[in-house]
This record gives sequence, structure tokens and C-alpha cells, in this order.
Amino acid sequence: MSEKWISHDGQAPIAEREALPAYDPVSGDSAQRRWEGSREQIRAMFFQLRAQGIRCRMTEGSGEMSYLLTADFGGVLNPSTGEIDPTATTIVTEWTSDPATFSKSIWELPVVVREFDKLGDDDLGLGNARKLRNYIDALNRGETTIPDPSDEKGLKTLQLSTAIVLALVAQLGMSTTVFRLLLKDLARGVTSWSPAAWTLRRTRRIPASVSFVESSANVGRMLTYGALLSEGFHLAALRTEVPTAGFWHKQHPVDRPLGDGTREVVTEYWWAEAYSTFIYGLPV
Repeated sequence: MSEKWISHDGQAPIAEREALPAYDPVSGDSAQRRWEGSREQIRAMFFQLRAQGIRCRMTEGSGEMSYLLTADFGGVLNPSTGEIDPTATTIVTEWTSDPATFSKSIWELPVVVREFDKLGDDDLGLGNARKLRNYIDALNRGETTIPDPSDEKGLKTLQLSTAIVLALVAQLGMSTTVFRLLLKDLARGVTSWSPAAWTLRRTRRIPASVSFVESSANVGRMLTYGALLSEGFHLAALRTEVPTAGFWHKQHPVDRPLGDGTREVVTEYWWAEAYSTFIYGLPV
């Protein structure tokens, strides 16, 4: 086993053994360097390396009074020269999937949204949508009459009942079945629901010596599944299924040091079955 002797802060030299190639699933390729010397020398070098953010550990050496210091440096070891090339280090990219739990208004239930979409977004459609929503809210409050919107003086009233609301629904070309079930849930106090949702998370672990900048393209946009594939995702990256329909809301990357000579860049993608084009625009 080859070794070389180096001086440490002017003290007696300590021996560095031959470096070994290694791999860490967290930080990628690395090279393991080892030194052996007295307890005082090894302790001093241990704290010196730790101050540089290098992972290292002390163990008892081959002699009774010697200690061994082992440290991992990001990069690929060249066995012919014994030098470490940090630029050849692999950037480790991992995809994880977490269930996301949150609540949305019952008015955002897709089947309800689809019924209101039938009314269109012109003046007449928006007026009818507002009228129907007002009628349902008043009925749910237990009111039996509402002001007649055609009476400018505000003296006339209109009768209000479940049958009258459902007759208006049918008149507008909407599903009475859907709105009967909606009225039933509202009467029971149901105001929200929890949609099935996922959060995809892309994590990159990058040695500090490697120049890498994560792209912020399409941050804040809704991505189709095809656009998600262009972000580097593929089904083989997970062992659980995620939907291929729907949309993924891309978040801004988070960049933070790990304290071991590497950086971690995390980008999240939030899934939605449907979304507002008014807020997010057309999907990518």
C-alpha cells in the first residue's frame, strides 16, 4: 500500500495512505482519502476539514498510539495520478412523490364547475350563473323569498324553494341531478372536499465544486404530463403511479447547502385535476 508523508502545521509529518474511489448515493461519486498519525495531529486535521464542510471520521489506527482519519471528497479518483477530478462528479437526481392533503370549496368540485361552464362567459351566461348562485345561497340560509331583481324599487319579492331552484337549473340547460345532490350536501353543512392530489419533488445533490444552475423556466405555470417529461421525469423514477392526466404547477427551485461540501436543489410540482386559466393562463 503506497503512502506519502506530509507535514501538518509544521509538526511532525503524518502519513496519507492511497486514496480509494467511492460512491455515495446522496452526493454521487467521491474519493476517500485517509491519514494516519498521532491523536493530536489527527484531531487537528479533523476539525480543519470539518470547518471546510468536508465529511470525515476518526478511528483507531494500526499502531497503539496512532489514529486514522478518513474523509470523502466529491469527484472521481484518477488511479494513475492519485488526483481527484471534482468536475467529473455525478450530479445525483432523485424524484419522489408525496400525497398532498388540502381542502377546496364544494363549488370547485369538477362536476359542479362543468355545469356552470355550460352557461358560458358572456354577459347573459355570467348573469345567469350569479342569479343561480344567489338563489342557492339564499335557499341554504333558509330564506323562502328573495328580492325580485327586475323591481328597481326593491319592493317585490320572488318565492324560493328547492323545486323553483331546480326548475331554473333545468331552464338553463343544466343537470338537475347534479344540483339536487349539491343542495342536499349544502343542507347537511358540507362546504368543502379533499381532492386526490400529488406533489412530485425533484432533488438534485450537487458538489459545491461543480458549476450548475437549476433552470427556472415555466416556474408558476401549469405543465401537462408531456411537459413534465421534458423536465426530466419518467415513470421509472418512481415505484408508485402518478396521473398522466391533469396538470402540474411548477414551484420555484429551493437551493440550500447540506454542510458536507454539496448543495441540494429541490423543485416541486403540484398536481391539479383542473385549474383556472384566468389565474395561470394556458398550460405549457
